[in-house]
Formats: sequence, structure tokens, C-alpha cells
Amino acid sequence: MADFIEKVYAKSNIAPNLPAELDINEEFFKGKYKTIIHDYNSLNNTADIGYPIYKGAYIKIPMNVNMKVRIFSKTSVFLFKSKVIGKGEEGNIKFLTITVPSIIFKVQRRQFVRIPIILEGNFFIKKEYDELEIPPKYKFVTKDFSAGGISMVSKKKLNSGEEILINLRLNEKINIENFEARIIREIGTTDFGETIYGVKFLNVDSMLEKDFVKFIFRYEIEASKKNKKI
Repeated sequence: MADFIEKVYAKSNIAPNLPAELDINEEFFKGKYKTIIHDYNSLNNTADIGYPIYKGAYIKIPMNVNMKVRIFSKTSVFLFKSKVIGKGEEGNIKFLTITVPSIIFKVQRRQFVRIPIILEGNFFIKKEYDELEIPPKYKFVTKDFSAGGISMVSKKKLNSGEEILINLRLNEKINIENFEARIIREIGTTDFGETIYGVKFLNVDSMLEKDFVKFIFRYEIEASKKNKKI
């Protein structure tokens, strides 16, 4: 749900590697397709985007097809009308060139996109880590993940407001080591008596935010492909 909508400059908000969605209403190409921003040029008001994907296959959208574009950042969605004006290739990457108006709409979102995912990790309690020579390490399993935090299951009893240091590998490129986080609340317990906690990440810099958003976006694409094969 949105907090508010405002007009903003595209050049201050659009950047390479942001996930996007194309909403096309023209015959033969009607549908919503996921893609990613490959490059953005504020001087000529264009963006290069990866060929959109539908049911695991790349879609070749012809020139001058009109569309609505949504670009996703961690906290906002950017909206504008566009059309395809060119095609190109850089190495093994094929892309479409679309128009981007200098002023676009920004929809502020209340919360992060959250994906259900099970990953094993471990954590230190920050107070123990700071005070003990060899602090104990505790295991956990995630129930879901977002750019703002996780829900995790652990045998260790924790209190709301308690700070922990998380170690979690998302994939080969993203490995969180001793990352500061805070226990926000106790969500419930499992059938085995373990506790489920809501955890908020602290001090997430812009580069890591982008890595988290890209990880979530690509996870959703892969999950969508698997669901369509079932």
C-alpha cells in the first residue's frame, strides 16, 4: 500500500540494475513482463532494458509498442508511459531501448517486498560478542527475507530490542558477515518448540540494499518459472 504519490526527476531516481515490469495492453503482446534496467541516459531520455521474460522465454517486442513501466527500488515504485524505440546488443546481452520522460511518478511504499525462503545461518548476541573472548554462536533458519530484515527460527531465547550479529549466505555473491540486526518481536513458536522472531537489519548501505533488491527480484523470477512448469 502506498504512502503517497509525487512527481520526481527520472535522472535522480533511475539507475542500472533496478528491476522493472512492463505492462503492455496491445494485441498479441498484452501482459506484464519482468525485466531489468541495463543502462539509463538522462541526456536523451532513454533507457536500455533486458529483453523481458515470459514463461521462461525472452519476448521480442517490436518497435513503437506502447507500454506502462514500473521500476522498483527498496522503498518506492516509479511509474511512467513509454514505447520501444530501438534494439541493441552488448556482448551476450540483448536489450531494448525505451523512452523515459524527464519527470516520472514515484509511489512510496510502506514496506519491503518479502519472499518466503529457507536458509541456514548463525548469529552472535552483540553484547556477548563485545564482552566475551569466545562468544557462543547460535544457529537459525529463515522463514522469509526482505531488504529490511528476516523472519527467523531459533532455539535461542531472545528479547525484543536485543541486538544480534547475523551471518547468512544468500548466494555465491552475497554473504552477510556479522551484520548488525535487532529483534523486533516474537512472532510465535514452531511445533518443535523453537521461537520465530521478526528481525530488522541495521545500517544497510545503498550498495547492499541494491544487492538485496536484485536477489529478491531474481528469486521471484525463478519461482515464477518453476510455478508455471507445475
